[in-house]
Amino acid sequence: MKRQFVLSCVLLLIAIPAHGAPAYVQSGYDEAVPVTTLNVDFSIPGPAADVTAGNLIVVTVRTDNTHGPVASVTSQPGNQTGILAKRQQSGTSFWLEVWYIQNATGGATTVTVTVSGTADAIRVVLDEYSGVALSSPVDGTPVSGTATSATANAGDITTTVANALIHIAAACDGNDDFGTNATPPTGYSDHYLGPDPGAGSDKTATASGVEATAGTYPTTMANANDTWAAVAVAFAPAGDGGGSGSRPSVSSRPGVSARPVAPSRPAAGSRPAL
Repeated sequence: MKRQFVLSCVLLLIAIPAHGAPAYVQSGYDEAVPVTTLNVDFSIPGPAADVTAGNLIVVTVRTDNTHGPVASVTSQPGNQTGILAKRQQSGTSFWLEVWYIQNATGGATTVTVTVSGTADAIRVVLDEYSGVALSSPVDGTPVSGTATSATANAGDITTTVANALIHIAAACDGNDDFGTNATPPTGYSDHYLGPDPGAGSDKTATASGVEATAGTYPTTMANANDTWAAVAVAFAPAGDGGGSGSRPSVSSRPGVSARPVAPSRPAAGSRPAL
């Protein structure tokens, strides 16, 4: 009887799937000026690779648009899309927004970003992550910030679960912004620097890290050296049952975008040169 009980316990442990910590998979990038719609996949910087079914895609969008923020983000094949946070850069018409695609269908994936009116420029960075909760993946509350300084800083973010993934996005102006290196917190990996199509300088950067324990963590990105906006979002790992954050607006129908939340607008000023 005892041997049978031990054997049953072993078989039960084998049947329970093991869940590792979230991990970065790949990035994609594209840009256009001027434009109303931009289609982005993982072919730049390449080589292109299919998205793995069930993974998370974080969509970082930076626009220069006097008409306001992004109108919609959709994807093919059809996936749920939702907006997490947005921030307008202080005194500019630049917007930095972070959207997400949870539990991706997988395969060759194209993300379409549509703006109101015509934007002077759109830059989009796609980051794919594995090991993230398939539903209600957001943990805690996204943070954002904007200022003029050497280091972009979305503000401290609080996670409520172990092995939470923290995604940081930052964008800034000027000829020396980020240079060739946007430096995230120690232990984090920077993923991509998106160049400005007008001036050739780096404008948009993303990075991520996994925190083993729940707590409050910095979300800085050094070498901004100008006016910047930054956003950070935490995601719960797979098998955790989803994050504790309030569920962002999500579209459940393929090809239909989520309704964005109301933005936090600083005082408007003159728009700097792109």
